[in-house]
Amino acid sequence: MNDEFVQPSKFITPSTTRWLVKGKCIFSILTQWDELKAYFDVINDKDKNYHARVLCEMLADCRNFLYLTFVLPIIQDFEKVNAAFQASNANPIKVFEDLQQLHKSLLVRLYEGGSTNSGILPLDQIDLGVKFDRELMKIKTRLSEEDVNNLKKRCRDFLIEAKSQLEKRLSDNLEIISCINNFCPSKCLSQMRKDYKDIPTHFFDIHEFDSDKIESQYRKLMMINWKEEFSNGCIPDDAIAFWSVVRTYKNALNENCFEELAVSALNAYCLPLSNATVERIFSHVTNVKTKLRNKLSTVVLSAIIRIKTSLHFSGNCCKDFAVTKRMLSLFNDSMYGASAASSSASTSSAPAGSHMSLNYTNEDFDEVIAVPFQ
Repeated sequence: MNDEFVQPSKFITPSTTRWLVKGKCIFSILTQWDELKAYFDVINDKDKNYHARVLCEMLADCRNFLYLTFVLPIIQDFEKVNAAFQASNANPIKVFEDLQQLHKSLLVRLYEGGSTNSGILPLDQIDLGVKFDRELMKIKTRLSEEDVNNLKKRCRDFLIEAKSQLEKRLSDNLEIISCINNFCPSKCLSQMRKDYKDIPTHFFDIHEFDSDKIESQYRKLMMINWKEEFSNGCIPDDAIAFWSVVRTYKNALNENCFEELAVSALNAYCLPLSNATVERIFSHVTNVKTKLRNKLSTVVLSAIIRIKTSLHFSGNCCKDFAVTKRMLSLFNDSMYGASAASSSASTSSAPAGSHMSLNYTNEDFDEVIAVPFQ
């Protein structure tokens, strides 16, 4: 059925954990609807296969085609917002703005003026999409009026359910989250930036810093030519990269004169906006601690995960890792205990499955993370 010079498309398996990725499957089905219909029709006549007959009947029902045509653009919008929440370097303000825009777009389709106070629009006035209306006009003669109304009700119910699911995920702390935007380099270095007194103190109150000192640092922030502090001569758009440099900036007394302000800003960007990072950590754990490595101790597992995530966020690869002399000196019998006596004593009190006593410190991890790459 495909062109001779066109490579046939492949079926995309939907994810069992994230239903939003089914949009790719729906797109493939819609773009090959006639080919799939003809294929399963031939299989049904030839092999009398039950599953082929069911699929053939589903593809022959034009109501299914219309419904998938309606839901596809909505699911694609959900996929884009979901991908933004899963991104590790997404702008938190933009992410929630996209979520709010998606919610408002659903309200406009269901309610007059997008206000829930006006009540849901009549069935014929609900915006089901131009493509849906166009396809419905082509095959309307093949459907009864009752079938058309039932299909529209099904689409309306989908919009209502999508709206309610989004409302459950809208944060009640959007005002606090919007304050993070004040720490964006383009905002805090602008001549039109907010005064310190106009910035909410949600993030400053987390630490026991002197408010007067932070205010003084905020006032002096614009007096530094920050372009000279970056190797490429440009201030990055990434707020974390910018404030990391601000934190290490030293004055004539070799003091970190912006440390309190920078730490407050960095802590603002540490707010967990989604559970995507946690899910990634769990995925890393299952990839590292397999059935063949089921006796890995918690300390070793934690060390591997920390190094893997640090390499990922720094954009480095383990093949370029340069081992230091201190690391090599640590590979001795002390890895398995301070001494034979203490080792045997610790082994007797250690839980089952624990074969070694590792006393790595945070400094050891920091040395691995900060090591230069070739």
